Amino acid sequence: MAKLYFKFGAMGCSKTAQALITKFNYEERGMKVLLVKPSTDNRDGATTVRSRIGLHAEAITVPESVDLYDLYKDENSDCNVIIVDECQFLHPDQVDQLSR
Repeated sequence: MAKLYFKFGAMGCSKTAQALITKFNYEERGMKVLLVKPSTDNRDGATTVRSRIGLHAEAITVPESVDLYDLYKDENSDCNVIIVDECQFLHPDQVDQLSR
């Protein structure tokens, strides 16, 4: 059974850095990671997730209209892990879609 984790903390506590480190660690083990960010988070560019310590990676940007379950099922069903940065900007329905 899949698990859904939500990690939170104050601004500047390395949430994004930890997400990128987690992505790296999964990829080191040969696993496919789907890195996603809401389209409203465009401070580092439309498709870049960047931490304050300089780590960065390309991500799929999703507007509120995108069904995350369909995105996984139709285009990324071979991925082992989904990491969402800045998930507080997701639409509530998208959070429910992640739980599926």
